[in-house]
Amino acid sequence: MSVYDGTAGLGVTSLDYRWICGLSGYQQNVVGCLSVAPVAFLTGAAVRVGAVVARHLHQAGYNLVIHYRHSQAAAIALQTELNTLRLDSVALVQGDLLQIPHLPALAAEAVARFGRMDLLLNNASTFYP
Repeated sequence: MSVYDGTAGLGVTSLDYRWICGLSGYQQNVVGCLSVAPVAFLTGAAVRVGAVVARHLHQAGYNLVIHYRHSQAAAIALQTELNTLRLDSVALVQGDLLQIPHLPALAAEAVARFGRMDLLLNNASTFYP
């Protein structure tokens, strides 16, 4: 059973988390690469609950696009941690979700990284003292 139609006949199954990205016998999409693993876009996922959910989804086999606004150091640390477990499985995007006109570009950037998006978890929030 193929994960998505583009892998039909290529021997790729739901348990195969390789990239379809220029490997011999594999297809590319217009973006460049298609992740065989499902992809989750998590907003506000660098710290706290978002980071816990990111680790859980990553362990379940998802590739992740982790959004952060100001928590760059925490986002990079989480990306490094998870990419150590599964190479190139986590990408980062930075942006202020309150800037509505910039949201389409942020979403396009998230999809472009893995060529797909299967799950969106809007976890972003702002804490005031």
